[in-house]
Amino acid sequence: MCDHADTLLCVNPVWFRTMCFLPVFVYLPFYFVGIYAFIFGKEWIRLPVYTWALLLSASLVVMTAEQKWGEYKSHNFDSLFWPYIAYIIIPWIYVIRICPKHPFSRKVVTEEKKNQ
Repeated sequence: MCDHADTLLCVNPVWFRTMCFLPVFVYLPFYFVGIYAFIFGKEWIRLPVYTWALLLSASLVVMTAEQKWGEYKSHNFDSLFWPYIAYIIIPWIYVIRICPKHPFSRKVVTEEKKNQ
């Protein structure tokens, strides 16, 4: 089936290979919706961002644990792990960004406050 034995999608279990396709079928559609929501300031995106951050973090933990300690350990785990750090940091930056109750509204400064 595969040319070499250490190809990630060829040697790992079906559940692991399935998780590798989550970004294409689950996360990619969310990115388009998220871009729309952030451009137009839609506050309904808060719950989907929380869900996305948790799913992405959880799937990354599972995949890196398999690569580190699983039946088919990666021979170059360090070179695979460090680029994945962005998949932990960036979702939580978005979570922090949308934490306020109204993340897309700006404070209006009245004339009285400007003059004080």
